[in-house]
Amino acid sequence: MTSIEPQFCDQGQQGRSTAPLSNRRQRGYLVCFEGIDGSGKSAAAESIFLQLRACGIPTIWPARNGADACPELAEIRLDAIGQMLWHYPPDCAIQRLGDKHLIHLLVSWFHLFDVCVLRPHLDANEIVLVDRWFYKYVARFALKPAFHGVDVETWFHGISTPDVVFSMALAPEIAWLRKAHIRKIESGIEGSASLDRKRNFIDYQTNVQKVLSLYQLRYHWQRIDSSRPLDQVSAEASTAILSGVADRFRETGCNQTFPDLAGHK
Repeated sequence: MTSIEPQFCDQGQQGRSTAPLSNRRQRGYLVCFEGIDGSGKSAAAESIFLQLRACGIPTIWPARNGADACPELAEIRLDAIGQMLWHYPPDCAIQRLGDKHLIHLLVSWFHLFDVCVLRPHLDANEIVLVDRWFYKYVARFALKPAFHGVDVETWFHGISTPDVVFSMALAPEIAWLRKAHIRKIESGIEGSASLDRKRNFIDYQTNVQKVLSLYQLRYHWQRIDSSRPLDQVSAEASTAILSGVADRFRETGCNQTFPDLAGHK
């Protein structure tokens, strides 16, 4: 492996909530979680969702295959693409299907999910939590020799820009202990001659993490130490979310106030 640095589009200075190739919105608040496999993205999103909803704050954590507001046709398509992408035996070497086949499925799923699931809730001025975004997959492809020098991120052009991205920081060694089942694709076994699944997982996730750290620095993601207890992780993220939403309201001249989360741990 000669390089793990992804190609970036030159779009000028990027701020905390401005990815270069996505749509900016004036309504709603999109929160995404990024990190290696096993870093606690889904657990944090679920905990924060329950906490904010308990406070009466309109918050959505849409399932991968759709949401209540999703049109039936879109839900059927999301489910069909999702089945091809994520529902297969752990030992299946899905990489053998071809990189371009897989990335086109990912691009198709994320665009459809954005248009038919995320945007209706954002247009309704809700907080939307997504427990993964496309950067983990971009990082995986950036590690493949065939994609060195290719700006994979441009394939996701037009997808909504998160208002905040939480970068879940966790040592791959701990992530290994948290994972009940390890897929071959999570261990990068495709390009490895080693049969040591644990070593493969740790080495591969370390490299994915290095690429994600480059995105974190470039786009000013908020780093969260996800090795801590879940209540501490969700409290830190929830506070940051409400602070960001409050800033948004102040920018638009709204006097909306939010409850104190201290009593809802």
